[in-house]
Amino acid sequence: MLSAELLNAVVQATNDGLVVAEIKEKNTSIIFANPAFLQMSANSLEEIQGRESLSLLQSSPDTESLQQFSDALQHNCNCEARLRLQTKNGKRIWVVVRATFSALTANQPRYFFL
Repeated sequence: MLSAELLNAVVQATNDGLVVAEIKEKNTSIIFANPAFLQMSANSLEEIQGRESLSLLQSSPDTESLQQFSDALQHNCNCEARLRLQTKNGKRIWVVVRATFSALTANQPRYFFL
């Protein structure tokens, strides 16, 4: 079994951005982002914690990727999309976003990981 300490070290050290969001009704509220994501987005955790997770993402003008991604989230479907991330300093960068769902028990909140 992977210890919580080792798991935390891996999440903090990875070069891949990781975001954890809690799903409440139709909202997806950011509760955690690792240093790689914070550096990529030029935000601090305090600035994005509690925000709607999709508020940082944009689809390209010629696709409906963001809407399809949002629909998949609402239906608890694992999904992947190529979207633009709006950074704090106004830059737009392309990212591949994958959402994977988890619920610890049936009575607990649902989460997804970007």
